[in-house]
Parts: sequence; structure tokens; C-alpha cells
Amino acid sequence: MIRNILIGLGFWLLVFIPSSIIGGFLSRTKLGKSVIIVSTTTQILFIVLSILVILFFFKADFKSFGFSINIPYTVDSLIISFPIAILLAFLSSFLTRSESYKPQFLPQNPLHMILLALILAPLGEEMVFRGILESYLLQNTNTWIAVVLPAILFALTHTVPFSSAPKKVLMLILINASILGILAGYYRAIGRSLTPAIAIHATFNLAGIIVRKILMS
Repeated sequence: MIRNILIGLGFWLLVFIPSSIIGGFLSRTKLGKSVIIVSTTTQILFIVLSILVILFFFKADFKSFGFSINIPYTVDSLIISFPIAILLAFLSSFLTRSESYKPQFLPQNPLHMILLALILAPLGEEMVFRGILESYLLQNTNTWIAVVLPAILFALTHTVPFSSAPKKVLMLILINASILGILAGYYRAIGRSLTPAIAIHATFNLAGIIVRKILMS
């Protein structure tokens, strides 16, 4: 089982590392002044490289990697995740109300924010974590490992963009990301589709935007 876990992590790294390196490089160039360009490039690379991994290593078996639509489980995942996401967003805002932290990597333009938070990030990141990694683990380990390991990695990767956040803020971000990851992973597993996971990811991001707007008004 350990061998299969390492192999799954290897395929995940084939997508995650090049995308992150290129995104990091762009952020240090003149293009880095445009947050949406850097973020969009990274997410598109997640999508493209995930597809290429499935094409070259798994004989284009996209269905086994969640590339199918499951409407019933997607609707169910939205019903379950939205109140949880709203509650977590309000709770996080309440607990960090004394902090003045504001992420610098988020787009200021509302349309750019919608494009990134509700479309590109859910698609790109879910393809990497619940598509490539979880799908491989579901086929070669057990459901518990397949759901929990990607959720842990998903949460941990948030330490880089939020590295300048106060400790309390960072801790809450990691907790919320872990809960998102567990929910997305669970519905990916039972629904045999990425659409519920993508919907959950978008819902959590939307909840954060809604709560931020309410508290700022």
C-alpha cells in the first residue's frame, strides 16, 4: 500500500510542481504585478497537466479519474456544503476580527475574483487533488486514505500563499481547507465524479466572498 501511495504522490507532483514553479516564476516578473495572470496561468497548468498525465499514463481513462457529471450528488453536495461553508466563514471572521490581514494575491477586480474563485481554482485544484491524486488512491489503496491524504495536502499547500498571515488566521485557513478537502474528497469518492468536489470548492470560496461583503457593508 505504501508503494501505491508513493506512486500516487508521484503523479500528483508531476502536475503540482511544474505548475507551482511556473506560477512562482511569473510572480517574480513584470507579469507578477497582475495577480489574475499569475493565478490563471497556474490553474490552467493544473488542468492541462492533469489531462496530459491521464492521457499518457492511464490511456485516457478519464472516467476513472472523475471526468463525468453526477447531478444528484452535485446537488446534494451543495445542499450540505453551503451552510457549513457560511458558518465557517462567519466563525473565522469573528475569531479574527482583531486582525487586519488582507491577502495580497487575491484579485481586486470583482469579475477577476469570480473567474478565479468560482471557476478556475475549483476546476484546477480539484483536478489535481481529487482528480489525479484521489482517483489513483481510490483505485489502489482504500477510501479512507484516498479521501484524507489529498485533504491534508490540499490544506498544507495553503501555507505558502498565506505564509504572511497571522498565526490565528493561518490556523483557521488550514482548518477550513481541511474541512473543504474532506467534504470534496468524500463526495468525489461516493459520487465517482469530480463535479460534486468542484461544486463544494466553489461554494466554500463563494461563502468567503459573501461573508466578506456582508461584514464590509
